[in-house]
Amino acid sequence: MSSFFTYAFFSAFLAFWWIAAFKNPNAHEPKVNLSVSVNKSNNLPFEIQNLSLFPDREFLRKALLGDISLISKLIVEWDINADLLINEGYSNIKRLDRQLFLRSQRIVRLLESNERGFEAKATLENNAPIIDDRGFPHDLSILRQKFFPQTYMAASILLSLVEPENISALPKGMKAQSHIYASEQLDAIHLEFDRFTSESLAINFPDIAFVSKQYSNPTCVDILSHLGIEIFYTPDILSFEDIKKAIQNIGYLVGKPLKAELLTIFIDAALQNCDNCLEIRKSLSPLEKTLVTNYYTHFSLPGKQSLTYSILSRLRLNNKLGEGHHPFFHRNGYTAPLSEEEIVFFNPDRLIILGDLNASLEACLLSKDSLRGVSAIQSKQVSFIPEDVQWTPSQFLVLAYYDLAKALCD
Repeated sequence: MSSFFTYAFFSAFLAFWWIAAFKNPNAHEPKVNLSVSVNKSNNLPFEIQNLSLFPDREFLRKALLGDISLISKLIVEWDINADLLINEGYSNIKRLDRQLFLRSQRIVRLLESNERGFEAKATLENNAPIIDDRGFPHDLSILRQKFFPQTYMAASILLSLVEPENISALPKGMKAQSHIYASEQLDAIHLEFDRFTSESLAINFPDIAFVSKQYSNPTCVDILSHLGIEIFYTPDILSFEDIKKAIQNIGYLVGKPLKAELLTIFIDAALQNCDNCLEIRKSLSPLEKTLVTNYYTHFSLPGKQSLTYSILSRLRLNNKLGEGHHPFFHRNGYTAPLSEEEIVFFNPDRLIILGDLNASLEACLLSKDSLRGVSAIQSKQVSFIPEDVQWTPSQFLVLAYYDLAKALCD
């Protein structure tokens, strides 16, 4: 027994000696710090030009043609930009209501996953018929697959909602506008309709035709009626709200209510983004006294029945200047005449001219002796904007708003 205790004692002693010999008396057990030091101050550099507030115009045009992924990308980007601007203390910044923003993203995901099934379900869930501008109801339970837009407005909307093979014909002259619409879409629709091509339309018979009391030729409407085609009268377009209503109604009738709703949400988001760009511009320096005028052989102001007037009202431009001094401005027409003497009297600091212009005509206008004393011309604060989209009563009116807002910010 004594030998066992002696053996155990020496074994424990040797073990303790080895531990003591190799242990660093100054060593401490390492402490692992899992927290990361982050500077949470607001001193991070913020450059307003890095936000890309104005998207590329071509991106905007493609989105308005119904590019779902691009619509989603721009809506998200603009919402983030608005958040950053608000965080930096900018006031009057606009953004989509949170529920509307989330709904837009849900629609995008539905359309990208199973467009046909969800669109059909959304159409049938709306039990009420769609009432046209004459007060006639149109049943949504009817399946319509072929469509004829007799106006540019209806054609613009249909090109963004349905495939070209679902469009029987385009209104005469629309194929010339490939700078607005996709050439491959226009080329895929062979027939351009006028009163001499009714037989061809009868062969490629549409389920419904979209016409307008304001824009449609009565003879063409009579031909459509004689052929027995269902006719839907779209409303007159005087504002962005009218455009959105027309898009939604047409969307239901062609079985694309979700895509139509997404397009209307995108219109709101695009306009708000332009408004935010103007707010940033105003925060840097006050907007100059601005005059927006048409030019077609002579100058004129946009009248109250024009879409440009609706744009200027939202931009809060030109109206006070025109209404305060111009005796014809209250006329309820499309334009009000404006003389060169009146432009000199207004003496704007910035002049924006809308028209079907070219470089030589622009140079001629700038060199007019009668206008040389105008501040905008002396300081070279003159912008020329093509008028084509300014007169387009469709979703592409967003491009018109974009062009004017960008001219003010440049």
